Amino acid sequence: QPTSDLDWLANYRERGQTYADYLDECPLLDEKNTVTQKTIYLTYTETVKQGDSLYQIFSSLNFSRQEVVQVITEFEKVFNTKKFKIGDSYTITYSTDNKFIKLEYSSDIINTYVVEKVDETNYISKHLQQHLDEKIVLVTGKVEKTLWDSIISLNLSGEVVLNFADIFSWQIDFLTETRANDQFKFILKQYFIKDKKYKDGEILA
Repeated sequence: QPTSDLDWLANYRERGQTYADYLDECPLLDEKNTVTQKTIYLTYTETVKQGDSLYQIFSSLNFSRQEVVQVITEFEKVFNTKKFKIGDSYTITYSTDNKFIKLEYSSDIINTYVVEKVDETNYISKHLQQHLDEKIVLVTGKVEKTLWDSIISLNLSGEVVLNFADIFSWQIDFLTETRANDQFKFILKQYFIKDKKYKDGEILA
């Protein structure tokens, strides 16, 4: 049992974490200089790989079979595990004695699914969604070489180019009838997460 932040525990590394950081935030010594018991939590962050399953992931961390089944059962209340796919990210928080604390699973930048342990036998699950801010923007530009390259250069998606071409396809063939310095203008809906563009939306006019 360490008694100060100079003990061996303070310099021990586990999964990239140092216990020195933990000791700085939660010192083992109380005001009376007596040793107090602290619980240390570890985190395991990874992405889903080919052949992975939730059961395999949890089992590799040496959780009991009963706990693995309980966590997965709770997780399935908020997430369809058939949609468990390569590239999704997850973070598992657990104690040094291999007791599950929390699972955070992100299927994309917007959706995160969480399972937390409430007590020895109970778990709760929830679905968290990032708020999307909607903005209406005016896009203007001129054709340099091709319409595609000119719109893409404005940090817009290829889908915007295709939608724009489709709207006016009955008037002009953008493959053969556009010329250098032709101008274009349209109003576009865009979606942002914390002032960072998430995706382009529909062309409004």
